[in-house]
Amino acid sequence: MIAEIWKAGFNVQDIYQSIIKASTQEAREVYPGYQGWSILSEDGGLFSGWNAEAVVFNDKGEMDLEKSYAKKKELGLINDLKHIHPTELMTPELEKVVALVSSKGLKPCRMRISVLSAGSELYWHSDAPKDVYSVRLHIPLLTNDQAFFETENEREHFPANGDAYFIKVNQRHRVVNYGKEDRWHLIMDVTDTEGFTQFHSAKDK
Repeated sequence: MIAEIWKAGFNVQDIYQSIIKASTQEAREVYPGYQGWSILSEDGGLFSGWNAEAVVFNDKGEMDLEKSYAKKKELGLINDLKHIHPTELMTPELEKVVALVSSKGLKPCRMRISVLSAGSELYWHSDAPKDVYSVRLHIPLLTNDQAFFETENEREHFPANGDAYFIKVNQRHRVVNYGKEDRWHLIMDVTDTEGFTQFHSAKDK
């Protein structure tokens, strides 16, 4: 199982349309085919938290987990509650999302719109060592049936049907989009302090 499903019933069409209407700047590309904007960031900046330099590659072109994690900690990108300041893209629809997620004791931070272009794939990586709590909530807004989240053992497609997905990102993973439409996910780091989830509680750590 890659993800734990939350039947939250988000109105993804309204969320997506609110972002389209509110956006005044092009998304920032941090890797070929992968770009986005910040919704909650450290300083309220639209691209704060989108740091291409946070990923360090080795001589083989693979992500160096130890060095990348150290760099992310240096940049404050690991479940850092400093990333809670709304950007100009915080629409009323997104405020509803933050309110609902917060009401479950999930402490959302570093919320972003993640866009993977049609025909693109992201490199294999881990966002933290396996012994470090690192959980991300994904809410698909726009997708196609050829867009997948992959681990070394599994592949899963997340439909844009109002559900949300808790994923442990301290495992090696990547996202791919082999379809002809872009993949838009609203993602955020969360910490389950109240035991809301079955498999992603911080109380177990």
